This record gives sequence, structure tokens and C-alpha cells, in this order.
Amino acid sequence: LRYPKGLRFRHTLIVGSTGAGKTSRLIRPMLAYTALEGRSAVIFDLKYPDTALLSMVQYAESKGLKVMVYLPYDPRSPRLPLLRGAEDPEIARALAEVIIPVREKAGVTTYYENIERELVFWLIHLEAKGKGSLGHIRYRCQLGAKSLRDYIKQNAEDAEKALGFFFTLSERDQASIVAGLVGKLGVFGDELLDRATSYGDNELDLRQIAREPTFFYLGIPHNKL
Repeated sequence: LRYPKGLRFRHTLIVGSTGAGKTSRLIRPMLAYTALEGRSAVIFDLKYPDTALLSMVQYAESKGLKVMVYLPYDPRSPRLPLLRGAEDPEIARALAEVIIPVREKAGVTTYYENIERELVFWLIHLEAKGKGSLGHIRYRCQLGAKSLRDYIKQNAEDAEKALGFFFTLSERDQASIVAGLVGKLGVFGDELLDRATSYGDNELDLRQIAREPTFFYLGIPHNKL
């Protein structure tokens, strides 16, 4: 039985015990039909390499579709610069809100979260101009508040004016906020992930998915989740 095309592009919850056939009887056939119809697909495989989903990318390629394979924890993977476009303040702010989400209701920590988010916004905007990375921002924060202040002053025009909300804090509060950012950016302390999310050779352009039929595969080992 073929899964109805109209349902294939809507939200679907698939429930079944291990070995029931969730992947082999439903997900893989759905991807096969998508490839046969010449449509794009985005596959998030959170058990790489212990699933059969990667073979569907090979199948799509055999049908003439473009494929992109992104393996952030594999040194051979293409890169996907997360700060691409963050020279635009709106994009930089959107990224900052992904890292430190805005809460619907204020709490006791809201004041400091707002400062953290604003600081991350400026650091992302600054790093993007120099084609940096979130891993480099974490490294700068890891060096401590004083080192971060010096780095900002050296690389940003009118830094003290733009970042007055941070520079006027006590050294203790600055140290606390910077230490908090180290934790929030902790995942980018992994050298492989930092490499895969930085600028460099062999960069992916996700806009390709909308331009022509493309299978995009993101594989993350379960122990890295």
C-alpha cells in the first residue's frame, strides 16, 4: 500500500516498538517515492551510522537527484557555516535568539539572559564579519571576561558605546555572564563540530534544496545528541 502523497508532506506520528518496521516499511518507501517523483527531501538521521537511511541518499542519486551529505562529527564532511549571512544584524539577532530563546514570561533570571543574548548577538555579528564561528566565540569567552573585553575593543568600532550594557557591569557580573555563555555554547567546544560549522573548503548551500530536487542528509551519532 502506497502512503498517500497528500499525507506524505504533513506531520505524521509513527509509533511502534523496536523492529516493528517503522523505518523499513514506512520511512524508506516514502523517501523512495519522493526520489522517484523528483522531489527534494531533508533527512535527519539521529542514529548515524546505525540505520539504513543513508542508503536512501544513494538511491536518490541513482535516480538523478542531487545529494548533499552533512556529517558534523566526521572530518571528511562538507561544511555548513552557521554564521553565514550574520553580517546582517537581523540574521545575527535571529541566531542569538536560537542560542538563548526569549521567554514568554519574565523570571528571576530574565535580566541576565537578556544581557547574555544581546552580547551573543554582537559577538555573532562581529564574528560573521571576520568569517568566524560559534566555536571561536566560545573559545574567546573561555579566556575570561577581560580577554573578551580586549578582543571586542580591538575588533569592533565604538565597542564600548554599543556594548555599554556589558562594559558597565561589575567585573563579577561580567565574569558570570561570560562563563554562562561558555556553557550555552558548550557543544561547539567539539573540534569536529566547530570545523563542520565554520567557513572553509567545500561549503554546503542549503538554498540548493529549493532550486532543484535534492536529498539533504544530516547524520549525527546517537552518542552526540
